[in-house]
Amino acid sequence: MIAYLTGQWGDNGMMPAESSFLIHALIAKHYLHGGYYPIGGASRMAETIIPQIQKRVAKCLLMRRKSFLADASSDIPMVYISFPSAKDPDFNARYPDRSTIEIVAPCPWEWVEKWADKPWGKRGDDYDALKEDFSQRLLEKLYQKMPHLRGKIDYYELATPLSTEFFCWYQKGEIYGLDHDPKRFEQTWLRPKTDIDGLYLTGQDIMTCGVVGAMIGGLMTAVSVGGLKALPLAKKIFAG
Repeated sequence: MIAYLTGQWGDNGMMPAESSFLIHALIAKHYLHGGYYPIGGASRMAETIIPQIQKRVAKCLLMRRKSFLADASSDIPMVYISFPSAKDPDFNARYPDRSTIEIVAPCPWEWVEKWADKPWGKRGDDYDALKEDFSQRLLEKLYQKMPHLRGKIDYYELATPLSTEFFCWYQKGEIYGLDHDPKRFEQTWLRPKTDIDGLYLTGQDIMTCGVVGAMIGGLMTAVSVGGLKALPLAKKIFAG
């Protein structure tokens, strides 16, 4: 029963014994009536919102922060498998008879730290060999549950914490940003308005992880900046 109730822990990246009950409850509630997916893929969110931010001459800054297993060669204890394209009603029209698969698994920073000073895409043969080994092990986890997919994968690509560090600027490649343990919610500085005049924070770390967390974080920031003028936006989000 405990495993059933905590089965979605992969969505916040922390073991159930360490994570906050609040964040897990929010994630579980989010999926009670089914999740949502943007038509055209997740990139449509950035394509839509970035021009609006740039139009107002705002500057976007990324929040950074400092991060499980001791042996990289040991059996991977869990994987989180999803099919993002299945959520997009427009995907099949654009890419008939195709599908995308996403596999998420734990990977401590210490496993890849020795390549941290190497440039992206040029970290050497030993790093590429490590990635290929992980790729095959993760694919085997997929085939264990869905053996009919063996031999039908056209392309695969693996990212490590170094990829997250490079593209998202998290100092140790934390996949979901700040840890969602109880201490995380005690940080009084985690709020949209900072002590620096004119500097506001937004994104998933302000509220909770994930797309919805980032959306609510953006709403909180908009309200902080615009005050009562931002209330119609809140009404549109929650009332439709």
